Amino acid sequence: MYHDSTGHYPNDGGGGTYADCWKVGSNWIPDSGNYNWSSTYIPKQPRDPIDTCCWPWGNCGNPGDAGTYEYWSDGNKYLLVARLENTSSPLRAEITRIIDPRSGQPYANNNPLGKYCFVISN
Repeated sequence: MYHDSTGHYPNDGGGGTYADCWKVGSNWIPDSGNYNWSSTYIPKQPRDPIDTCCWPWGNCGNPGDAGTYEYWSDGNKYLLVARLENTSSPLRAEITRIIDPRSGQPYANNNPLGKYCFVISN
């Protein structure tokens, strides 16, 4: 709906990547520095209940650690990733071969732990 209204996905103008633990408050995905853009569409953006402030592929310590959410957009494409706690899920990136719009490669190839993520991309 936001894309329909504005002609772009939320982004920082430079294609930055965000994790949900970086911004205190209900909204953590910016649109040109505005973190309140989503109030009309979704009042509170989802947060990881564990919120260990890791990238979804585990850049926080132990490979088994739960991650957080990751969002990236250049305005035309987007990537939304969540770390799965059930690593045998048939929805994980290694199985679905979701293409990362940043690299054009399957998301699981970005990091060995990427195969444990659920990825939505356009």
